[in-house]
Amino acid sequence: MKVTMLATDTTVATDGLTQQYSWVLGSSGPAVCCCALDSPAMQVAWLGEPASLDATTVGGKTANLGKLATSFRVPPGFCLDVAAFDELRPALDGDAGARARLRELVAASYADLAGRVGEREPHVAVRSSAIGEDAGDASFAGQHETVLDVGGVDPIVDALLECWRSVSSERAAAYRAKRGITGTPRIAVLVQLMVPADASAIAF
Repeated sequence: MKVTMLATDTTVATDGLTQQYSWVLGSSGPAVCCCALDSPAMQVAWLGEPASLDATTVGGKTANLGKLATSFRVPPGFCLDVAAFDELRPALDGDAGARARLRELVAASYADLAGRVGEREPHVAVRSSAIGEDAGDASFAGQHETVLDVGGVDPIVDALLECWRSVSSERAAAYRAKRGITGTPRIAVLVQLMVPADASAIAF
């Protein structure tokens, strides 16, 4: 069995996958970078780069995975940080301009990811990464949305908006209130390559 680290969990992939995904399980892994967007405040942070380590901008989940990526081979991914959420959240209310900008950002990063892994339309996990998430005293487990096995630009945009929307859900609000977490909630979203494992598990 081969083990691939995914954020704060562990996914187990069988040996049969090691050839197709050797860059995950047995090679030096792809290069990573951090790409500035059209607004100086917004970034797409690629896992393993310094920008992916700052939990105040990419959330706890991405920061934890970014740290792992500096020492372990993990599936590549990119994170739209909380500044993107702040600036483009009108897309949640149907603002066509904001959605168009969001789609443009996702399309460029998704094309980059496809080039890195050599697939035309790789399937990804679209994972919430809120500020304060996966902290020692507040894991937020199950409070925000994650959408698995997503392929294509528009489905990724839809899944990303679903993650953004979940930060304002009644369930998440009740969780924050119970733990005395105050302030305006903000969320980043990680888009990470799926590993088609025959078996997987989560460990805490």
